[in-house]
Amino acid sequence: MIPGHVGVRCSDDGFVIHEEINPMFESPAGQALRVALTDIPQDSEKVYDHLHAGCRVFQYTSQTLARQLRADDNDGRVDIVFESEAGAYNSGAVRVILLDLYDRLGADTRDC
Repeated sequence: MIPGHVGVRCSDDGFVIHEEINPMFESPAGQALRVALTDIPQDSEKVYDHLHAGCRVFQYTSQTLARQLRADDNDGRVDIVFESEAGAYNSGAVRVILLDLYDRLGADTRDC
């Protein structure tokens, strides 16, 4: 657990489909990943880990998510995105941990 602010958006069924964690202080990527993984089911498996100039994007998939969320996330995929305060991603200084549901593989073409 790290101090900071958390914002969420929920589906019509009351499931969290978007979560943004803003640590009070910069966090190393390993700590940020541990925090993010506590918010997804234990059966989640990593699909990929992509590093971009402005962020780092992980995608995980979970059968539990797919069953629970059905139409909101029919394939159980969740993206975890790390961003730093400056424009360039810094693995030692994560300032934003974003968890968001996407319905397709490879949904990391965001401009970050």
